[in-house]
Amino acid sequence: MDYPRVRRKKRFAYTEDQMAVAFERVLKSRQGLAGLGPFWRVFREVDCHRGRPDFVAIEGKQKFRVEANSLGFVAATVLALLRPSAHRSLNYLVTKSGFSRPSVRLAIRDLKRLGHIRQSDKGESYTLDPRRNLFDVEVWAFELKLDKPKRAIFQAQQYRLFAQKVLIVVPPTQVASYTKHHGTMERWGIGLASFDPDTKQFSVEIAARWGEPVSKQQQIFALGRLLDRKAARLNSESRVLRIANRPTVRTGRFVEAGKPMAAARTKRTSSQR
Repeated sequence: MDYPRVRRKKRFAYTEDQMAVAFERVLKSRQGLAGLGPFWRVFREVDCHRGRPDFVAIEGKQKFRVEANSLGFVAATVLALLRPSAHRSLNYLVTKSGFSRPSVRLAIRDLKRLGHIRQSDKGESYTLDPRRNLFDVEVWAFELKLDKPKRAIFQAQQYRLFAQKVLIVVPPTQVASYTKHHGTMERWGIGLASFDPDTKQFSVEIAARWGEPVSKQQQIFALGRLLDRKAARLNSESRVLRIANRPTVRTGRFVEAGKPMAAARTKRTSSQR
């Protein structure tokens, strides 16, 4: 006997994407978020190696930039090992980083050229340049969730590796579902806020506590992605590219947006010749 399908009632009048679009408008507005104010730069879905927050924001205008691809994982590791006042030798950096000597030398060359580090007059030993200290840049990470509190908190914990402040943003009706998780959020310094996409009302329920990022290596790598205009722009557009370029059913290859399947097959065939 066939039973009629029962349609599940929608719990929310909007999707997570619709909530994100409305939140982005408020976040990038001149007034900014209520109680937090405006941010200098705001990015959406930037890959920070240990997670992809819905939004990442930088407080305070920074006077320096990072050139494209200049802060790869090797350079980020080297910077994390350096200090403004304590000299670190090349052998120390190679041993502690675990990377090969040529890779570390290449990273040092780029960091010197960009003015992030200084070389000692006595030989191959280096210090951070305090005038371009990336560790002074304050980063916020925002995670938007309609439901699934445990998932939201797990992701927020990952963002604490590189961000000084992390905030989970949920609909007003979901604030109570985080009550039993207050202990974990307090331990990690994770804040909680409510946002209504219809009324644009934003309210901080639990303030995010400032804290040093857990990993200086992850912090530097994330800052390299954020302060590099080209990389940040490409990452912020990744969501649009994922929607525009859809895989074909038969081959799994990507087809240019707006191009018929037959035209794509013809182009692929001619390029193989």
